[in-house]
Amino acid sequence: MNHNDPSRKSRHVMVVDHSELNKVIGARVKMLRTRRKMTQRQVAEGRFTSAYISAIERGLTHPSLSALVFLAERLQVRMRDLLPKE
Repeated sequence: MNHNDPSRKSRHVMVVDHSELNKVIGARVKMLRTRRKMTQRQVAEGRFTSAYISAIERGLTHPSLSALVFLAERLQVRMRDLLPKE
């Protein structure tokens, strides 16, 4: 297969850096969790691992929408309370 063939379609990949967003979400999750005196294991229970909650809190992962809904419910806040203020 010739990868230099001009008739071959190319795929463009767009990379989005969510690092600042991840840090804000993570800091809010940690703040709310510690205010409620919950462990990472308690927050994660039934769905995630405590390692995943730790990664979120450190801003190392971009939680999905369903993860944010779960976290908001577990922390007894509105989902928008986990997101940056505009």
